Amino acid sequence: MVSQRITAGQFELTQDEGPAVARATGGTMHDLAERLDITVCDRIETVEGMWRELEAQGTVSVYQRYEWVSTSLETLECNERRNAFIVTGTLDGEPAFLLPLSIRGGLLHELTWVGGSHVNFNMGLFSKQFLSAVGPGDMRQIMKRVFRLVPGVGYVRLCCQPHLWKGISNPMEDLAHQPSINPAFIIHLDGGFDATLARGNAKRKRKKFRHQCRVAEEAGGYRLLIPEDADGIDRLLEAFFQQKSERLAEQGIANVFGSKRARDLIRGLALHSIGMREPLLRLHALEIGGEIRAVFGAGIHDQQMSGYFSSISTDDLSAISPGEMLLYLVVEKSADEDLRAIDLGAGDERYKRSWCDEQLDMFDVILPTNAFGMPIALFRRGLNAAKRMVRERPDLWNAVSRVRRLRRKFLPL
Repeated sequence: MVSQRITAGQFELTQDEGPAVARATGGTMHDLAERLDITVCDRIETVEGMWRELEAQGTVSVYQRYEWVSTSLETLECNERRNAFIVTGTLDGEPAFLLPLSIRGGLLHELTWVGGSHVNFNMGLFSKQFLSAVGPGDMRQIMKRVFRLVPGVGYVRLCCQPHLWKGISNPMEDLAHQPSINPAFIIHLDGGFDATLARGNAKRKRKKFRHQCRVAEEAGGYRLLIPEDADGIDRLLEAFFQQKSERLAEQGIANVFGSKRARDLIRGLALHSIGMREPLLRLHALEIGGEIRAVFGAGIHDQQMSGYFSSISTDDLSAISPGEMLLYLVVEKSADEDLRAIDLGAGDERYKRSWCDEQLDMFDVILPTNAFGMPIALFRRGLNAAKRMVRERPDLWNAVSRVRRLRRKFLPL
């Protein structure tokens, strides 16, 4: 086997016929950070066994499942301006953690999570042994070692990380951080559908749903669609992409689903999920009068459904809120399937608060790793803080929405 070693500072790059691997060298072995064996690899299949072992411990969301990230690497991250890699840590020979990361940018490299804005909850995968051993300051020292293994990064932007996930504290909170722009919202399904409704104005919800059903029946009847084959998936995705594009254009917002890579990611996740007990992406749609009026896409992991995206049509039935009607049906079905909870992702919306009984606060880690990254990191921190302030004040948010619509009118995207 041909092997080449390149030493630079405190890291060593080992490259052979397999994936590139970087390993920290030197240092004393006194605290947890120094006891860890940390490696960096650029091929996800080389760590599949470790990944699945950590995934099975239940400290992750659907977005950290092996198949979700591997599909993202094949589609969304397949970009000449992105360089994805996996950081792994072992403690006393046992898997401790795994971080799916990506380097983006041109002159000044940014370190982010794999999946970017398509992931509602960004997290590493951590073993229960590691979580019980990690203490104050440990994660900061661990990440310093990681930064040495991936030289050239100017700043770190690890956003949308939950403080708690299923009652477990996120060790990344040890790093300097600030609140994320938006919280997320969760519907707990304890006690079944009736109990879930009772926790959030059941009388009003039932009355509105009955009205929606009457209108839908008069328009030709309605069905909840959950496709389990490629043709059904493609039909719903075609409707979703069209509805989302029209809606975002009307609001003057850039379409995060507009690129071919993003669409390939979504289709890949849905197709990969056919036959899965807990799908990476399950599509739900409300059909009224033979037309798709609303679409909701979500994945399931460890009996929790995670909402990924939604869309509604703009037509004569928009007034009955087909998106809310679809959500009612999805919550009802999820409760019947004995799911534990549904999260509706990041973003503060009225319909989410009307259903959800838990707000999940999140944080962003935005840090410079060298002097060149300092001004960009400071700018990013300030920008996120400003966006959060606008989002928390209805008057400012309404003003921003009006400006976006005007921009759409005079300066189309």
